[in-house]
Amino acid sequence: MPRQKLRTVVCGFVVCLVAAGCGSDPPKTLPELKTDAQAAADKAKSALGAKDAAAAEEAAVAAEEAARQAGEIVKAIAQPTDADRLALRDVQESARQARHCAVLTAEIKRLDDFRSGWKLALYKKARGGALSGSLLALSFAADEAGKTKPGTLPDETQKRAQLALELVQYAGYSSAGKATFDGPTDWPGISADLKKMSDQPPARLSVFLSFAALLGGQYSLALYEIECVDPAALPKEDQGAYALLHAMILYVNDYPHLAVQELETLTVSGRGAAGLFPPGIFEPEVRAGIHMLLAAFAFRMNDYARADQELVHAIQASPNNPMCVYMTGEKLAADGQYVKAAESLEQEAQGTKSEWFAGKVMERARGIRDNPAKTQPLFYDYGFLTECAVHYAIEEAGQSELSKDLQAKADAARTFSGDLLSKLSALVGDD
Repeated sequence: MPRQKLRTVVCGFVVCLVAAGCGSDPPKTLPELKTDAQAAADKAKSALGAKDAAAAEEAAVAAEEAARQAGEIVKAIAQPTDADRLALRDVQESARQARHCAVLTAEIKRLDDFRSGWKLALYKKARGGALSGSLLALSFAADEAGKTKPGTLPDETQKRAQLALELVQYAGYSSAGKATFDGPTDWPGISADLKKMSDQPPARLSVFLSFAALLGGQYSLALYEIECVDPAALPKEDQGAYALLHAMILYVNDYPHLAVQELETLTVSGRGAAGLFPPGIFEPEVRAGIHMLLAAFAFRMNDYARADQELVHAIQASPNNPMCVYMTGEKLAADGQYVKAAESLEQEAQGTKSEWFAGKVMERARGIRDNPAKTQPLFYDYGFLTECAVHYAIEEAGQSELSKDLQAKADAARTFSGDLLSKLSALVGDD
């Protein structure tokens, strides 16, 4: 081989060796991966604060890659030490935190886009006409009720007059007071208040409509309507109920992390006692209900450790609550203990006072026995979760005036969902 050609070949070989050596970094150690994962988690938290979804996602991917490499290192060690396992756990926790920040940032970005988008702006403009028409129809029914005994009116007019009374009472107008449908009632005053509401709908009306849409399974409409509410315009004692409703609506519209964040504001010590719920709402049961919802949300996101934690809080607040027992059964199913889960749920169904709840739980128990791998927990069903929250609230209030009030609001919301909501749902294309 000519000397020049040999020199070229040798030089090329050397260059390849150098290039190969420069391009492959030595594998990182567990301490280095722990540092990388923590740095990525910190970046994800910063991106969350800046609402930078792309940066948060990039940081989460980096943290998860560090966790993957750390897992491979520990797996390759014949006898990993406690320090090795602890380092791996720390890297995995950083990756979990980073992913949580990324998902939450993405939800915030999506909700911000919705709030600033043309669809919501168009809905807010168009809803005025639909609201005004329906409220004036109720005003007419109130006028008719004032002319004769309400019980002698045609059924449809009676329903509208009853709803007129419920709405005006809920909105806090003095004309309704504590009047009942068959008792002495200022029907002309109620009619006049409904006309005022048609001109300037109060914030409470949007809360009511959101609740009605949620009960009716019109989840997109519920989100549009709750976004018309200015929470600052609500009485302080409505703030807790608003947060619960807002969390439920976010959850059923695929904003689970934001829903959890909303509920977490109510678990802060002292919030419930600070007047965020109406007088008569029982503090332990409210706390239990909030923690049960958090447990259900955690189950849905496969965060079983968080679900366990929330169940403990719920049981501590209300040990005999049927939903706590039900959730415990679902935890057994999540752990693969299907026989124990079915037995637990069957006992729960037999022991509860609520026929509606018992039927649902027994159906779930049969599903676990017959086809455990394919039967989904009840709280995957948004309709069940919503109805269960209403049933729970009413039953926990017992036979009190609060219970009657909650039941009346739920009934009125269902009635209203077939009237005004059918018009509003056409504005958003809700099914």
